[in-house]
Amino acid sequence: MKTSTKIGLLRRVTALALAVVLSIPSALAAAGDKKIQTSTQLVSGLSYQNTVTANNGSRGESFSLELEPGAAARPILLQSAGTVYGAATINKAVSRAESLGYHVLGAINTDFFATSTGVPMGIVIEDGDYQSSPENEAAMTVTDGKVQLVESPKIQLTLTNQTNGTQIHPQHLNKVRAATGGMYLMNRHFSTVSTRTSTSGAGIQSEDYIEQYYSQDNQKKALELSMKTDMGEHMFPPTSVSEENQDRYSEIMSQVKTLADEMEASFICGTTPMSEWDSYQQKLKDAGIEEAVQMMQEAYDTYKAN
Repeated sequence: MKTSTKIGLLRRVTALALAVVLSIPSALAAAGDKKIQTSTQLVSGLSYQNTVTANNGSRGESFSLELEPGAAARPILLQSAGTVYGAATINKAVSRAESLGYHVLGAINTDFFATSTGVPMGIVIEDGDYQSSPENEAAMTVTDGKVQLVESPKIQLTLTNQTNGTQIHPQHLNKVRAATGGMYLMNRHFSTVSTRTSTSGAGIQSEDYIEQYYSQDNQKKALELSMKTDMGEHMFPPTSVSEENQDRYSEIMSQVKTLADEMEASFICGTTPMSEWDSYQQKLKDAGIEEAVQMMQEAYDTYKAN
């Protein structure tokens, strides 16, 4: 599959998980009656402000970094954990910036993510690399040292089948898949943390998606070798048994899986001798494996006919 990305933003726009030296005043600073405001200059053109307000009897407090044009400091946007799904802390963002050679003067958390998965709720673009879709959320950008808010970034993905030229347009990139909402596309940026999708729904995996599972050199070599074979032509298509057979099929396969898992370990460890193989095969038949194979054969025949 060939992927083309149409990005309605400037090429150098980045919208990442955490910001270092960012100059966006807090909205709370303008809410209610201002009671106290302190300002500390960090370097020429960059100041830290702390504002206390009162609004309908409630006390509010806000913090902001104010950056003037031509300041000695400049804003950057930076991931906090080296992955867009790290859900890491602002302290980790500072540490990472310092490891890259930056002298950090201040830091602000600029992104929202689902706390259960770490998946960003909005867009993520790093150095021109599109990593997560906007989902109608606003984006914070830094372009040529200037901080801006993009209210509704729009991006369209087009996937083209190189064999027949057909095209599809996924609605989501690297989000947790849902049964509704359109097509989801996942690639290598869909985390090595804990956000791999297991929910139902329509999804496409790019060729580099599998890379996140293989960290060792021998695993990468095996993947490279397998990609040079014609295994793709022999993979079973995405079929499922008919609705009337689903309950029976699930019942059979549950017993088959339990038996297979137990006997696999037993054969490997030598607890059960290989002379018992024929007996094992009979147990699979008694569990209904041949009936399940027939159900799947019917499903495959239906798939081929359509």
